[in-house]
Amino acid sequence: MNLHINYLSEKISAAVSGLASGSGSVQDRLLNAFGGPLHNLAGSDWSKIDAEIASEIRTALETIEAHYSAEPAATWGSLAKMDDETAAEVAEQLVSALERICRVEGLNQDSWD
Repeated sequence: MNLHINYLSEKISAAVSGLASGSGSVQDRLLNAFGGPLHNLAGSDWSKIDAEIASEIRTALETIEAHYSAEPAATWGSLAKMDDETAAEVAEQLVSALERICRVEGLNQDSWD
C-alpha cells in the first residue's frame, strides 16, 4: 500500500488520541494503537512520505513489534516486556510524528487532495 499523507495523518492522529485519552498503562494504550489505527502501516510503501516523518513512525512501529508478545493467547497480545521509559519514548515519537505531519500539511495544502 502506497501511503498518502492524509491517510497517515488520520491513523497517527487516532493513535495519539488513544494514547492521550485511553485507559490502562502506556503499554496498553500503545498496544491498542498498534492493533488499531497503526495496524496497516508496518508493511506500507513510505516513498511519498517525508523521510523524517517516515523514519520516526517506522522506528516507533519497530520498537512496538520488538516488544510485542502474542501471550497471553486469550487476548490479542501484550507489551508487558516494554518498560515504562521505552513506552514513553514510543508515545513521544508518535506525538512528534503527528506534529511533523501537521507542519507538512500546513505548508503543503495541495497535498490534501
